[in-house]
Amino acid sequence: MFLLTADSLHILLLLLPSHSTHWLQPLDMGLFGLLSTAYSNELNKLLSNSLRYTSMSKWLFWWLFKPAWETAFTEKNILSSFEKTGIFPYNLGLVLDVIQVCPESPKSLDKPKTLLNSCSVRQAQKAYKLDPSKKNLDLIFKSQVKLAA
Repeated sequence: MFLLTADSLHILLLLLPSHSTHWLQPLDMGLFGLLSTAYSNELNKLLSNSLRYTSMSKWLFWWLFKPAWETAFTEKNILSSFEKTGIFPYNLGLVLDVIQVCPESPKSLDKPKTLLNSCSVRQAQKAYKLDPSKKNLDLIFKSQVKLAA
């Protein structure tokens, strides 16, 4: 039903690859940061003008949020955030630069070293499943301790 309604209204649906939405969503990439900055500026203005005697309340929220929204969500900023993600105008190069695929096959772990990102830890775990040696297990434990610290 949803797809039929979207199609009848000429709405194109876009499916984003999993674990990539924080890089590919236009609101996250451009607009929410601008909104946060504009809202902070409005709040600072209020506190400065009142010599810090005014406290924030629910009643004041809208009076600060509305100008911040109008500052951040301009046509120029909206178009820029879609362009920045490569969604519109469509720029496959930008999209592919953001999405990095972790190799499926585990690499040989000849030199024990500390793994400092989730992709390399997953590779080490796959390598351990194929070769449950003490060396591979020690590498995983050492990396987990380092990452936890």
